[in-house]
Amino acid sequence: MRAERFNGPGVKRVLILHGVMLLTLIILSLLSAESRADDTPRRVLILHAYNYTFPATTLVSDAARKRLLEVSQQRLEIEADFLDLARLPGETHALRMATFLHEKYADRHFDLVVSINTLHNLYLPDLFKALREIERVGRRHKFIVMDSYRNEREKVNLLYWQLTCECFFTPAEWEFIFRQTGYTGDWDFVCFE
Repeated sequence: MRAERFNGPGVKRVLILHGVMLLTLIILSLLSAESRADDTPRRVLILHAYNYTFPATTLVSDAARKRLLEVSQQRLEIEADFLDLARLPGETHALRMATFLHEKYADRHFDLVVSINTLHNLYLPDLFKALREIERVGRRHKFIVMDSYRNEREKVNLLYWQLTCECFFTPAEWEFIFRQTGYTGDWDFVCFE
């Protein structure tokens, strides 16, 4: 998405809507690509950076859930966790959430794990742990989106725009981190042109 001006919440909403559309297309292709003979439901986990009271978070969550249920040929079990990173920023809360999620999903796996604009809100050690955990619980498909930049202008725009971002890298640097953590899923980036 190309955004020449940054006029506050409207830009973020457009980016989020763009992300929902992209996410829906990817999820639909991933879940419909493999059909099952039995009636075992597909399990989906959606991780949100913010809490459910943020309008953008609710918009993304509701749109993804509705669209998945409309078009899926298999039964779906959709779970969502809200990390509340804007209201409770800082390493202590991030560590508390990482521990909580690790314990909650210690014995559980998902056919699809989705994380949109969440991981860049973590400090680097927690980012590595989170990517490894997504890889562990994601049986088949994983899809993540992070803020990134491809040049100095986009980096400056990102620095002005970001509210809770702790890690932001170029796409090549993100790909290096994926290799280091063993992350094998799909990804996309939001760049502020």
